[in-house]
Amino acid sequence: MTTQSPRIPSTAPATPERDAVLRQGWRATWLLLGFMLVNFADKAVLGLAATPITEEMDLPRSEFGAASTGPAAPVAFHHLFGWFGPVSVSFRSRS
Repeated sequence: MTTQSPRIPSTAPATPERDAVLRQGWRATWLLLGFMLVNFADKAVLGLAATPITEEMDLPRSEFGAASTGPAAPVAFHHLFGWFGPVSVSFRSRS
């Protein structure tokens, strides 16, 4: 026998619990948006600065590409394998 947690319908009256859930959801949404914007801005700045950096440091493009991939590698790793945690671990309280 499986028990499902109660879902809060969108037409439910405003309660402190419902408001807290909505605030947490929007907070997570804004944090994800912020992280995505920082990640994009980092890649854009490195792309615009690639030519002056490679000329000044006398780097081949392959070495600059490997160095500029460093900050994006953990993000890519998380996008590929980060979903295993939430899928396999339940964060809901069992009461």
